[in-house]
Amino acid sequence: MKPLTKIPKSVKNGPDDYVSFTVKGRKHINVACFWQAMTFLGKNRITVEPKHVRGVRSTPTRYLDWMNLCKEHGLIHPRIKATVEKGKPTLVVPAKGVERDMVYIALCCYRWADSNAVMVWQILQHMKKIKGITFWQVLHFSLATQCTIGYGHSFTPISKYATGLYSKCEAHDLAQSIAMGYFVRATSEQRKKWHKLPNIYNKVYTNEAVKHLGYALGGHKSEKKVVGDYGYKYERMVSVPLLYIEKMEDLLTPKFTPMYEIEKPTKTKLHKLYKAIMK
Repeated sequence: MKPLTKIPKSVKNGPDDYVSFTVKGRKHINVACFWQAMTFLGKNRITVEPKHVRGVRSTPTRYLDWMNLCKEHGLIHPRIKATVEKGKPTLVVPAKGVERDMVYIALCCYRWADSNAVMVWQILQHMKKIKGITFWQVLHFSLATQCTIGYGHSFTPISKYATGLYSKCEAHDLAQSIAMGYFVRATSEQRKKWHKLPNIYNKVYTNEAVKHLGYALGGHKSEKKVVGDYGYKYERMVSVPLLYIEKMEDLLTPKFTPMYEIEKPTKTKLHKLYKAIMK
């Protein structure tokens, strides 16, 4: 089926991706990011509430549907609670029992619901109406076409801006969404190893580990492409993913589904399957 791009007028994105949360008894209201909480991830209780902008976030029902979907696919740790308190979508992260990576991923899922309501609405609709594909394909499609939250505020490099100029075309890299699924399915010990992959800018950051896992599974080559970021389009040499997807709507078909069904993907397995699919 064709992607659902006609968004109801009642579903709107926020004017920014600011967040509001409480950590160590201190409230941070409408701040640019979670950096004030980063030191405490996995060590202290964190409560996240909607930023103070009316009429732009996901509704309480849609919020719970979204967070339950994320929990079903491993993005939300069972100890992290998504609730609605006095009509407000709320996320409560316990002080102990959840490792840093999984806390940050849960915070990102909340942020999407609070600031990128259009993307969340689209994912929920596609999951209901499209059969024979995986959650990770649906997530990749909406991140690449709807997500206005960039890499610095996410655990994945995939967004509508990641098409070439300041990236390695991650929006077109199948390996990046395959890496997301593999990352959350893995053990804590395995995730720690991925934080030590070569060329990682900061070995603590979750987004760096996920991105470089994607690079390790996929790989790149230099190629001349028409690329664009922030509305600009032009031809230049870019680092193009070897597991490249040209048309995003192909993610919403069973064409690439077998690649996402590999429980423990490797570069060899993925490239062999990709080559067979692209014949």
